Amino acid sequence: MELKLDTRGTRWIAAAAAEPLLDFETGQRRLDRDGQPLSVVRVVAFAGDGAEVMRVKVAGDVPDVASGTALEIDGLVATTWEMGGRHGVSFRAAAVRVAGSERGTTKQ
Repeated sequence: MELKLDTRGTRWIAAAAAEPLLDFETGQRRLDRDGQPLSVVRVVAFAGDGAEVMRVKVAGDVPDVASGTALEIDGLVATTWEMGGRHGVSFRAAAVRVAGSERGTTKQ
């Protein structure tokens, strides 16, 4: 199941530098369905009185993202998954950029 998330009122901070998303078996960079390379950003989402650490995938490279950087995240989608008796939720964004900047990754 895929759910579009309303991120209004959420403050995002990078928990670590962005990095390429690698395939566990081959060690090669993973690509999305359109052939775009994927990156992953570990973020802390602050909403209400709580916070959650998440891994967010995005197509392309994420510029200028280091630990502690304030971020803006657009088009966040949560997808449930199940594999080999395990299950969870993965997160994918249309764009991740440094807060207040025009630059960022965007999937066309």
